[in-house]
Amino acid sequence: MAPHLVSSVLVGGEILAPGTEETAELRSAVPNETAWSAPTELSEAELQAVIQDDTGSTDASDSAPVDVDEQIATAVETAVAVAKDELLDELRAELRTLLAEMMGTVDAAEVSSGSPSSTDVEEPPRGGKGSGEEAWRAYAAAIDLNVDEVADRDGIITLVDARKVAGS
Repeated sequence: MAPHLVSSVLVGGEILAPGTEETAELRSAVPNETAWSAPTELSEAELQAVIQDDTGSTDASDSAPVDVDEQIATAVETAVAVAKDELLDELRAELRTLLAEMMGTVDAAEVSSGSPSSTDVEEPPRGGKGSGEEAWRAYAAAIDLNVDEVADRDGIITLVDARKVAGS
């Protein structure tokens, strides 16, 4: 049997039910591999036997009524989560590139992985004793973060935090 959807999917405003068989057009609209089953050699009758409910019935009229609003909400939540993850990945990549350009002396590989020495040096406190600009400049130097053009402690902390985000 050809691959089919394993969960409800919202495509172009239409909810496609689990079991919908793969077509080239549908595959391009739903590229997420986890939405698709693996091809199987089971016949339609064998598949029906696998999905029978506790009563042994495969008749849709015997099952509980379908809550369309709930299916729509679930499909929308799934679509939003997938889109959010993809957007976050794109933003992280763009941030890494921008940080590498801003830092000049730090190459993109260091930005994405974090400086090797950053795990050996303890970050200064953000408030109180030992949290001044000198401590933060020393910390930035220890983790190979160029802050020569940064005017104050808050600016240095912002760059340190940006590197952490880019490294995650």
